[in-house]
Amino acid sequence: MNKQENVKGPGKSDPLRGDTRDARIRYADIIDRPHHVSAKRPQMDRLSRAAQFSPFAALTGYDDLIRESERDVGSRIELDDIAASVADADSRVNVSQSRLQEVDERISLLYSLLRKHGCRT
Repeated sequence: MNKQENVKGPGKSDPLRGDTRDARIRYADIIDRPHHVSAKRPQMDRLSRAAQFSPFAALTGYDDLIRESERDVGSRIELDDIAASVADADSRVNVSQSRLQEVDERISLLYSLLRKHGCRT
């Protein structure tokens, strides 16, 4: 087996992580020691420690802009109001179209009567 193959298992070599046996031997003097806790300084609470690793504000003012856009900026038009306006305009257009058709029919009738009686149009 060559070094390029990725063979996982206990004691096997992993090309991405290095040889685990070497690491155990290399750090044998410190690997099983207890974690150091300072006697002079109090341990930092989890929230403060997490704040150290939180991302910094790369976009200054972005949070304020988001909060500003979230607040209610006066009265908003409700969808029901818009739907009612559209329905009202649609009914007026339909009435107008039917009225136009009626007028068109009367004009055609007038033209036919004028031709019948010999008038030029």
